[in-house]
Parts: sequence; C-alpha cells; structure tokens
Amino acid sequence: MKHGSPATVRSHVGTAAPGCPVERSSTAVACGKTKPAPTLEARAAGTIKLITARLKSFHRVFNAALREIFDESAYARFLSQRQLASSRAAYAAFRQEHEIAKARRPKCC
Repeated sequence: MKHGSPATVRSHVGTAAPGCPVERSSTAVACGKTKPAPTLEARAAGTIKLITARLKSFHRVFNAALREIFDESAYARFLSQRQLASSRAAYAAFRQEHEIAKARRPKCC
C-alpha cells in the first residue's frame, strides 16, 4: 500500500493507537482503558495545595519588599560587605553612611 491510501488513512483515524477504536472521552488512556475521574476530595486537596503554594510565594515576596523598604536588606548587605556582626556600632556606621549617600542625591521638586 502507498502512504496516504484510503486503507492506511482509515486505520489511523484521530489520535487513537493503530488498531484501537477512537475514544471520545477525555479520560481515555489506551484501547478502551480509562482513568477514573478525580474525586471531589482529590480536586479539593489539589486546589488547597495550589493556594497554599501561592500564599507562601506571596508571603516571601511581600516580606522581601518590606525588608527593602525598611532598609533591613541594605543593612544585611552592609554587614556582609564589611564582614561585621550586627551591633549598635555597626548600625550607627550604616546609618551614617546611608545619611551621607542620601545627602549627595539631588533633590527633585
């Protein structure tokens, strides 16, 4: 038989495996075998896991933003760059450097 002949085309209709009837169900796995639909409890558990993961991600981003806004991340970088431990003296040096840098920036409006 030549490729594309009517007999060849009929034996491979749709996405079914050769020799299997074409399944119309979205749960069809192979030749008449179907996967059972997930139960309500399973779907709810999956939804809860998704919501939990998204809330954790939001929490991490939100906390990182707050640390940047309130200079905690900048202070951590300051300590890391100078290899210092957190102390009153280190924080005073950080604030002094921060104020000097802030004074150098041009003011708008």
